[in-house]
This record gives sequence, structure tokens and C-alpha cells, in this order.
Amino acid sequence: MGVTVTSAAEIDAVAAVPDSFRTFLRSRVGVEDEAGCTVTSITIKASHADGYVFGAEDSDCGDSQVVWGITENQWHYVVVFLEPMPCSDLTQNSVPTGTPGLRCTDNGEARDY
Repeated sequence: MGVTVTSAAEIDAVAAVPDSFRTFLRSRVGVEDEAGCTVTSITIKASHADGYVFGAEDSDCGDSQVVWGITENQWHYVVVFLEPMPCSDLTQNSVPTGTPGLRCTDNGEARDY
């Protein structure tokens, strides 16, 4: 996918994700969080049919890789990381395999999850 959004108008133009995820993104881009950080852009890298999205957030406090998912009909952060995390952490958080571009480490070796 590889779509980067920096405003509500750009978010609205992303057709490859559910409406509910676009609503979630609008609550993040340009909004200051509880730590005082403001998300300046979000890159949507891949969407999984099981209700997960892999991407990245850039903020004035730093950047991170993110997997978002749905619990109780609401989008939330499943995992946030800087470097590829152990594959077992993704499995433990019920992230489904097969999300394009999502990589993890297994016994010190990087691999596609």
C-alpha cells in the first residue's frame, strides 16, 4: 500500500482501509497525545483481511512502526516498535501472519511474519 497521510483530507482519500480505521486515523494525525506528542504523519503499509493494519507513525517525539487492530469494535494499538520485534511477540498479541512487509526476528534472524 505505502500511503502516507498528514491531514483529514488525505485520510478520507484512502479507500483501501475500512471507514472505521479512517475515523481512528483522524483522531491521531495532528492531535497531541497524553505524552504531549503530536502525530505529524501516518504511513499505511499493509492491511490484513483479519482486521489488522501495519504502518508507521511519525511524531514530533519520534517515529515508530505500528500494528493496529480491532478489539470490541474499536481500533487500537496492538504493538508499537522501533526495530523488528521477536515473532513470538506478534504471535502472543494475536497478529495474523501474512501481512505484507511486516518483519520480525526468530532466533536472531529477520523474516517476514
